[in-house]
Amino acid sequence: MTKKLKSCFFLAAVVLISTMGAHAGIVGTDSPALISHGLAVDWTSVGVEYAYIQQPFSISLSDAIGATVSLPGSTADLMRVDEGTSWFGDFALGTPLLWTNWDPGPLRFVFDQPIQAFGLHIQPDFGGGPPPPPFTATMAVFGTGDILLGSVSLDGFSTLTEDGTAPFLGFFSSQRDVVRVDIGVIDEDGFPVDFAVDGPVGSASIPEPGGFWLAVPPLVAFLARHSWRSRPDHQRETRPKDASA
Repeated sequence: MTKKLKSCFFLAAVVLISTMGAHAGIVGTDSPALISHGLAVDWTSVGVEYAYIQQPFSISLSDAIGATVSLPGSTADLMRVDEGTSWFGDFALGTPLLWTNWDPGPLRFVFDQPIQAFGLHIQPDFGGGPPPPPFTATMAVFGTGDILLGSVSLDGFSTLTEDGTAPFLGFFSSQRDVVRVDIGVIDEDGFPVDFAVDGPVGSASIPEPGGFWLAVPPLVAFLARHSWRSRPDHQRETRPKDASA
């Protein structure tokens, strides 16, 4: 199956769940452009680079929606890092990040109002090559009453290219019913590891069917141009961290 055909199937799934009344579950996406509709976080709002962030803490995703961020079951602080100075990986240079600070998580977001879509770029605390080490990122999605609505995952490779190629993991729900998301990363041996994420994006609600159909042509064009990034070979090494961390 060609990449364009796969993209069309994915777009068809998005349109389908946006028009269904009954809950159809969770659909994953690797495209922030498809789910970024009004919800966003800039990690500079929680602290400067190298700052330890005591958890749990609150963030604003929009004027109307906030969330509590935590490492459930842990007393560890989180840490604010930036790509290129305190973090060396696949994010674009200068990107503000939130690091789990050696804790494998999960990193939990609890929303004060239900949302419908959410996602972020993610990378574990190792990288290099050749070959670049693989990892799997997971996102478990919950509704009211801690009901598991579904989960999504992605397999990626961790390098030190600093070029904005950190993979994106996100989802759509068929309804505005998501109140919690748990995020984690496992290494190639299946062990949970610490990781960093950029500022999440999302949507309180996917556009209504009429408005959504108007968006289909540009989305199809976007997806047709989309291609998976190559897997660059770089010398494997452990990512350095500031000694104060």
